[in-house]
Amino acid sequence: MRSALRKACCGVRPVRERPCEYPFAEKEVEVSDFVLVELEVEGKRESSKVYYVGKVLGTEGGKYNISFLRSKCVYVKDTFVFPDIEDEQEVEKHRVIGVLVALKGSTKRQSNIIKINPPLTAFNMR
Repeated sequence: MRSALRKACCGVRPVRERPCEYPFAEKEVEVSDFVLVELEVEGKRESSKVYYVGKVLGTEGGKYNISFLRSKCVYVKDTFVFPDIEDEQEVEKHRVIGVLVALKGSTKRQSNIIKINPPLTAFNMR
């Protein structure tokens, strides 16, 4: 029952648990897509899951080459920009949670701002 609910709500692609209330785009990951990536961070006492937004630059074998974005404002969980120093990393395909719906700014001044719709408030973002 639980897996059937997860498939109906989140699509059939990943088999892992994820917050079902977020509406990811119902499509396979392609180059130039904005995705949500889950990484584990080791702490002094325990490890925790942290989520990052990134843009897929390419795919090779079982990994994606992803350019990570940073949050424009700590308090707003839907606006991201590319950092001044590029943050590219190869990430295993199972770490990608889903494809995000991203909008770019419409003016020249806002062209570097990526807005994720709806906001990622349910995730522990960094």
